[in-house]
Amino acid sequence: NIWIAVSDDDIERVKQLVEADKTQVNAQDPNGYSPLHAAASWKRLELLKYLLENGGNVNIADADGDTPLHICEDKACAELLLEHGADPECKNSEGLTPVHTTLENEAIEVTELL
Repeated sequence: NIWIAVSDDDIERVKQLVEADKTQVNAQDPNGYSPLHAAASWKRLELLKYLLENGGNVNIADADGDTPLHICEDKACAELLLEHGADPECKNSEGLTPVHTTLENEAIEVTELL
């Protein structure tokens, strides 16, 4: 599936899945986790770029209200998300913005960027 392909950094498989079904870009598992969440959390910059360029919703939220920016721990990925319109002020279900969650995750470079 697309989440495994993203976690394995298998861009060719991701492209096959998306080309076969464009809705895969924003598909969510039972917890609301999307391929964008996976790419952002696994620091898959090229995959993240591909997903965003192919209709990925940069502000898609999971069941906890976290967007890909909330869980991003890589500065380059965070910059890409922001360039594509990620909202640094959006709050998750606990009322936390990406600044709060990146600080909690000790992603200092991302916190400083935000």
